[in-house]
Amino acid sequence: MSSFQLPVSEKYHQNIVVLQLVKKQIEKDFGIEEDEIKLSENKALLYQGLCSEVERIILYLINKNTQRLMNLLYRVDVPEAVIKGALIIAEDESAEKTISQAIMKRELMKVITRLYFSADPNQKLLLKI
Repeated sequence: MSSFQLPVSEKYHQNIVVLQLVKKQIEKDFGIEEDEIKLSENKALLYQGLCSEVERIILYLINKNTQRLMNLLYRVDVPEAVIKGALIIAEDESAEKTISQAIMKRELMKVITRLYFSADPNQKLLLKI
């Protein structure tokens, strides 16, 4: 019996439609206004730009409201062990960058999962791009 695997998420780092869905998911999970996060005009920098926007928000929460950050990580569904492990492994990176990367990976997987299991064939087509 073969194990089930979702499509590789890195494949979608330049897919503007998928990243727009990720942006909406982030805005929903973070409880922020629509369009507070800006997407880059440069297709090659879409994912990195979105990561930078998330990193900016995480840095603010680390400095100003750690309880809200912890609630956010719970809402996004980033396991505490993943955050702790990422912070230990990524000694050369900042905490906000490490946390942001974990959030981005999880949010992208949420979107890919939703598209993959969608009953709408047009939604599934987004994964083939």
